[in-house]
Amino acid sequence: MIFVAVILVGHVMLTNVIISSILVHFDLLKDSTIEMRVERTVFEWKKERDGKLAKQKYKQSCLYALEHGKQPFPPFVVIRERLFLMLKTKLAPFVQCLDHALVY
Repeated sequence: MIFVAVILVGHVMLTNVIISSILVHFDLLKDSTIEMRVERTVFEWKKERDGKLAKQKYKQSCLYALEHGKQPFPPFVVIRERLFLMLKTKLAPFVQCLDHALVY
């Protein structure tokens, strides 16, 4: 009789320990997701701020170039697109070789 009582009480206690450990892990997970959300919003804010600063610097450099009779530099997006186009045309034969090598 005592053996059955110990097994039943032990079973209930073990179930409570397992459930409590699961709940603790969920609370830790919730806290970490809140911290990650805060870090993500701070990162997005910094990215937006840096973008605005870059645009302001670009406008200032264009104004400076125009005031001194020089040709202003193209924006970074245009430079990046030109760079990607140049790399695409230069690397096209290698990409075709890789495509043929991977097919066979």
